[in-house]
Amino acid sequence: MVSSVICASSGGDAIGSSFNRQIADQHDVQGIFFVFDKGEMPDIGAIRSFAETARNTFISVERHRGAMNKPVLATEDASDDLSEPQSLSVQLLHGGLTFDLGFPNDGQDDALPSSLINFDCDWPVEAGSSSVLQLCPGYHIGSGANSLPIMRSFMELARDFVLHFKQVSAVIWPPANSVIGRRYFDSSISAWLERGIFPPQGLVAFQEVANGEFCSQGLDFFIGQELRIAAGLMDDTASPAGLSARLVNQLVLSGPATEQQELIAPNGRRVNLIPAEEGKVLLVR
Repeated sequence: MVSSVICASSGGDAIGSSFNRQIADQHDVQGIFFVFDKGEMPDIGAIRSFAETARNTFISVERHRGAMNKPVLATEDASDDLSEPQSLSVQLLHGGLTFDLGFPNDGQDDALPSSLINFDCDWPVEAGSSSVLQLCPGYHIGSGANSLPIMRSFMELARDFVLHFKQVSAVIWPPANSVIGRRYFDSSISAWLERGIFPPQGLVAFQEVANGEFCSQGLDFFIGQELRIAAGLMDDTASPAGLSARLVNQLVLSGPATEQQELIAPNGRRVNLIPAEEGKVLLVR
């Protein structure tokens, strides 16, 4: 179920620093946030257990801060106290790619955004009642982080993390300004990994604007374009067989539309895709 909550403007006071940075510049957005109830966030021992049981996943740990301020691999010195997550940066190797798992600095959690597009979860949460971990593609991946092969590996790791840690109540995906319930996230990502159907619900969201049009949010992270669907054409955004889902899946697989195209909508109606605003927007008419 998708809530009708409309996104707050980016950079609002209620948005914590990490979310603020990511939502403000969506071309730099590469991370996903796991939301835990306060006190339920896993420690480094639990993260290691996850890596040991997860498929094709390994771990290395570096200390952010310490007496010598020296990076320490998890296997180098068992006498070092690595139990305090605030002093750690965890790097996960999954499918031959590295991903960074970030713990909150000095135990201070960012304020969570209250107005997000809600996909099947209880939101907003009470202030101060939750903690977050952030998973990002490693630095070496760079500008390729939004390519489909890397995103598949990234989302597979995120899905495995959610399945392993039952304490995860939701995930936040800043490119779409969305918050996604754990079961919804698992089912949509698993459908993508197992059947090749890109999950438009959650990774891409839609919101209605004043003139009755529906605008996508988060699609430009993948293809550099957003959709603007004319009033009267929009269907149920949660339906995988609807126009919006078909358009998102087609564009993510084929890339941005640079010329006007015509296609047949699921209801048999002909619609036109028209690039506008220097190719940054794709009008659906």
